[in-house]
Amino acid sequence: MDYNIVFERVEGRKGDEETLVENVLRFTRSGTDYLINGRLTYHDILGEDVTHEVTTAYSADGSSLFRLHPYTVQKSSLCEFYKTFYREYGQPWIKDHTDFPYIPEGGLCPLPKGSWYVKDMKLLNGTKVPLHAPRGLWKVEQKIERKGKVIGGLTIYARVSDLI
Repeated sequence: MDYNIVFERVEGRKGDEETLVENVLRFTRSGTDYLINGRLTYHDILGEDVTHEVTTAYSADGSSLFRLHPYTVQKSSLCEFYKTFYREYGQPWIKDHTDFPYIPEGGLCPLPKGSWYVKDMKLLNGTKVPLHAPRGLWKVEQKIERKGKVIGGLTIYARVSDLI
């Protein structure tokens, strides 16, 4: 079964004391596709002391009461995330839509300070949603930390419904 996904918004996450990872992104719609455009900025060099995690939650009735869902990327080194998951799944998808540094087979750590564009990157459509994904409003939160303090991240809100 296919689903309808409406990407509602993306919000940058501020740091607890300072924001070293800044996401200024927005969704646009082109026909039936959603595109993401904007900038990703690292205000400092990010090494092995920086961690990354992603949590997901959903609200069946679309309210602000979200239930945690087991789809997660557990906390790990940001460098390791780029070396493994990003390199295998993200980089082939995004490479033609950004000037973000290429991550070679051995990884790239520390990650350089800089600012990179994301232009017209096509997001998933409803054919890629797992069959058992609950319908409703989804919240996907990325948290990036250094020494136990949040230094940035983002939150994506998307509504999943049956394709009629």
